[in-house]
Amino acid sequence: MLYNYMQHMASVMQNEVDFCKSRSGNMWREVTRTQALAAPTRKARQAGGGCCGCGTSPAGPPG
Repeated sequence: MLYNYMQHMASVMQNEVDFCKSRSGNMWREVTRTQALAAPTRKARQAGGGCCGCGTSPAGPPG
């Protein structure tokens, strides 16, 4: 009777361990996916000389 109980408990614990392993694997997958999506995308600024429409005029003569 004790053997059956211990065997049952070992089986239950193994199921719990397997569940925890699968959940932790899913969690790490989500963390890496979230980090990849949240990574800032760097874009170069456009260097243009034209009027930008902000209301400022070009620089005056030097001096």
